[in-house]
Order: sequence, then structure tokens, then C-alpha cells
Amino acid sequence: MRAYGQRYKECVPSELFGDFEAVFEANFPDRVKEVKAAKTVPVDGGIFFIIKFTTSPSSVNGFVESFPEKELLLEWAQYGVESDRRRSSGFWRPPKWFIEPIEEGKVARYHPAYGDVHIYIDSSDKKASVVYVYGWFVKSYAESKG
Repeated sequence: MRAYGQRYKECVPSELFGDFEAVFEANFPDRVKEVKAAKTVPVDGGIFFIIKFTTSPSSVNGFVESFPEKELLLEWAQYGVESDRRRSSGFWRPPKWFIEPIEEGKVARYHPAYGDVHIYIDSSDKKASVVYVYGWFVKSYAESKG
């Protein structure tokens, strides 16, 4: 029964953005399109989440640069199909909209003590980047910051 609670359920993206920004002290771009988000119910105090949005390459740079430098563990690598972990971003398989193929891009991971974030950027279209974000955070930490 506990594993069933780890299914992703689509949610209002702005609701998840608020928790994400409070926990990770990073800011989502103001101008995003085609936004989708899903999260699990809290399991042992943690929430797993997935987010997908499209924005301009300069807005992606602003998003990445908004992570706090004091704990910046964001390391970029070139995207490779063999290292794509989006399909295993939780106990249950994510929805199809989250695991669409990436042609060209880069990946990064940010891992503070109260959560974990993986960022995949599909940069094959030079005018618009598709960003996939998944991870988990401690719900009580989000509530204390919000």
C-alpha cells in the first residue's frame, strides 16, 4: 500500500513551484510554456516530484543561475541516452510527457541535505529549451520555509 502512494499525480504547477522555490531557493522562469507537474503524496515526510516546461535558452540560464552558490553542487554533463534516469525517477513509472526523448542537451544534479534535484535540458531547438526536473524534498522543510 505504501508504494501505491508513490504514484505521481498531476498537480497545479504553481503549487509545486512554490514548494520547490522555498526548499531549493531557486526561481523558475517567469515565462514558461507547456508546463506540466506531478508529485506523490508524502512518504516518510518526503515528496517526489516531476516537472516539465518549455522556455527560452536565456530563461533556462537564469533558472540554473538562481540556485544558491553556497551549496552549489550543480555539475553539468552532456546528455546521453544511456545515462537518462528520468524513467526511474520514483517507484512508479512517470507519465509519458516526462520521458519524451531528448535529442541533444545536458544534465545536472543538485543535492542539498533536504532534497535532491535532477535537471535535464533538451537544447536541440535553439529558440526554445525543454526542461525536465525531478527529485524529492522534505515536506516539513518546505512548510517551514513557506
